[in-house]
Amino acid sequence: MPTTLFNPPRKKKKKKKKTIIRKKIDYVPPHTGTKDEMWAVKGRLRQDYINKRRDKLIKAAKKREKAEKAKRKK
Repeated sequence: MPTTLFNPPRKKKKKKKKTIIRKKIDYVPPHTGTKDEMWAVKGRLRQDYINKRRDKLIKAAKKREKAEKAKRKK
């Protein structure tokens, strides 16, 4: 008998859902409540968050570079 009868079919891997960066909204500027404005506010907050994170990474990289240079000087 062929062995394929005993081997169960392979399980399909589940695709991971891409996580959207959600940020706690502390400040919502006054708006008339239209959907477009709401999304604009969310988008702006998200962009701020992304920029802040990028700045942090750049700062860390500079610090690392500085440390490496100091190490090389010794």
